[in-house]
Amino acid sequence: MADTGAKHIDLRKLGRWEAEREVRVEIDGKVYLQKVYIRTAPSLGAATQAAQDAYGRFLQRAEEPAVSRIYNETLHGLASVQLVELALEAERVEIADRAGQGWAAPAEPTRTAGEDEAKFRSRHDKWARDLAKAESQQAKAVDAALDARRKELIVMPRSEVEVLAFAPFVRSLALDAFMSERQVQILASCCFEAEEHERPYFGDAEAVRALHPAAREAMWEAYCEVDAGQREGEAPLAHDSETAPSSS
Repeated sequence: MADTGAKHIDLRKLGRWEAEREVRVEIDGKVYLQKVYIRTAPSLGAATQAAQDAYGRFLQRAEEPAVSRIYNETLHGLASVQLVELALEAERVEIADRAGQGWAAPAEPTRTAGEDEAKFRSRHDKWARDLAKAESQQAKAVDAALDARRKELIVMPRSEVEVLAFAPFVRSLALDAFMSERQVQILASCCFEAEEHERPYFGDAEAVRALHPAAREAMWEAYCEVDAGQREGEAPLAHDSETAPSSS
């Protein structure tokens, strides 16, 4: 039977990237070190779903009068420049759409039968230049429209701008909640004891949430290093070479 290049492997490790990292945390001038074994997940669906749930809960709570009042008080304290940009964010897509009405990208040329390669390449290069020019002009038109609206918002009564800024402000906080929860879930499921690779480093997600902010950030940086190695095809640590997927 022909050799297909197939290898025997623990199927539980397919799609995973594993490496040991020494996490360095500095708090109040003191440095703390901890070795952690990180195993990336083949799918982050569960973490993303938990984050989406957190996003939804955040938006629901923002509708509660007491919570809404807190956010409004926060808006009161924002600098006018920040407030205007938040209000502008709520209208950005609509403004861009209006500015782009009637604009169409030039059609990409196709090579005609019997056309010389050099001639076609010349036509295609001209199209690419025309496209870049058109996109630049369109971007300038959008920027001009946004700037015009920004000037209108600047002279509006602050109370009216705060009303416009409320929704995008809450969405930005909800997005923060999404990213934070996703990070928590990933660290909880992907970090293991350095000396016992099947033993979770964190008992549960709450243990991650209870981390000192500096420690959590350091753990996340370590995870991202391992994850980047997986995506970029970097070689893992030598002692992980048998469990890591091939970069070929």
